[in-house]
Amino acid sequence: MRRSAAILTPMLASTAVTLLAGCSVQMQRCIDTSNRVVEPAHCSVIPHDGYSYYYGGLGSYEVGSIALDGAFQPEDGELYSLTGTVREGFGTFFSEYAVDILFVAAIGIVIVTTGSFTS
Repeated sequence: MRRSAAILTPMLASTAVTLLAGCSVQMQRCIDTSNRVVEPAHCSVIPHDGYSYYYGGLGSYEVGSIALDGAFQPEDGELYSLTGTVREGFGTFFSEYAVDILFVAAIGIVIVTTGSFTS
């Protein structure tokens, strides 16, 4: 049965890598008129009084940092997060189980390389 293990292990590993690579989350930050990141609470109040959401681009979530190369409107099909963590949709399911998937793939590799696979 080593042939089955030799086929199953790369399949598990490639599935894990594919699932993890497909989950890309863009930054959504609240910025002031100077493109400096501020607390998200400033953008949740209407009117925003000089604050706006900024989608994607370079920089960080750190208050006071500069947001660059992004946009003031979100792009269709992109996932955005105010904190860097996705808690909804397709990304949540796989982010919760990513460690388990990688663990199973790693165990499969160990079994194949040690020849411990039995039928």
